[in-house]
Amino acid sequence: MRFENKTIFIISYEEWGDMLMSKHHYAIELSKRNNKVYFINHPDRKHRLKRGEIRILNTSYKNLFSVHHRLLFPYFIKFKAKRFYHFLVGLHLQRLIRKLSTYPDIVWSFDAGNSLALSHFSKAALRIYMPVDGPFGHKHELDAANKADIIISVTENILGRYKSKAVPKLLVHHGVADLFINDNVNIDHPKSNSVHVGYSGSLIRNDIDFTIIRSIIKDHPKIIFEFWGEIDPATSTIHFQQDVSDSTLQFLDFLRATSNVILHGPTPPEILAKGLKRMDILLVAYDVKQAQNSHKILEYLATGNVIVASFIKAYESKTGLIEMVDDPYSNDMLKTLFERVINGLDKYQVEKKRQLRTNYARQYTYSKLLRQIENRLPDLGDR
Repeated sequence: MRFENKTIFIISYEEWGDMLMSKHHYAIELSKRNNKVYFINHPDRKHRLKRGEIRILNTSYKNLFSVHHRLLFPYFIKFKAKRFYHFLVGLHLQRLIRKLSTYPDIVWSFDAGNSLALSHFSKAALRIYMPVDGPFGHKHELDAANKADIIISVTENILGRYKSKAVPKLLVHHGVADLFINDNVNIDHPKSNSVHVGYSGSLIRNDIDFTIIRSIIKDHPKIIFEFWGEIDPATSTIHFQQDVSDSTLQFLDFLRATSNVILHGPTPPEILAKGLKRMDILLVAYDVKQAQNSHKILEYLATGNVIVASFIKAYESKTGLIEMVDDPYSNDMLKTLFERVINGLDKYQVEKKRQLRTNYARQYTYSKLLRQIENRLPDLGDR
């Protein structure tokens, strides 16, 4: 089966917004192939819509629509009466499909929470399940794979969680949008004389090593630290305000009060790409107890700039790509590593090393990943 001239539903836990993750980028890339793509957001739980309301909104991309909807019934039923919840969701999705006036040829679910189960799309020619985080050990993660024709993920660890599911499984790399690739990014203004360190990604998640980042910033008052990503729990399209820890809120207060910090907030990818390209160093600092791979690494690599990072298992054998802490259990050496890079920045930013990083990222554009997935699909039969 080819991803062309189809109607495709992307099922996502995260909403459509300015900051884009892998599911958003897949939706964009699919829309470029003359598919009509509907990005189905998670059912509204913040009461922005009326009960049962369905809104179909244009995005800035041709053939790509964002679908916002609220259930007629309380969402908490999912946790109190699961079978009844899924029965009601089936009726809700029938209403949604009637509103769209189309039925999907392909359903591509990133919804590990299983809020809109693949089982409700029995007439779709292809049902893909793609968990890209975790595994977190919840049963609904396994249930979300029910009725999938193929399971795709970005780590062997995640795929291993679904070994009991007798369907094809495919390991793919994280992806990067073409606009992040070095050759295609133009910088609007020259760099200043100050060293600039960049970080992208939501800042209201609880798995960031706030202590290390705060310490690095305090130790370098002459360096400008720029952050792109969500900074307000009240307006987040990803996180709920009640789930944000006190330490996260304290870290945000520190950033707002620090003179050598610039907070850009959620930013469209074309602006983010230019911002990251301006940086001298790009920073990654996850809490090692919750450390994970991330598509941001490829966005960083695409700029060619040097990356200073906590341990990331997916890159431990890839010499020369990332300046990474060796210890998977501690970030204690991250400050020392940062100092080493700062003090020898020129040698880390030589053209040979910049090209190594960019060329690595170039292998994993979303357009190439889609072709890789297509080449695996014939095993399923063209149904």
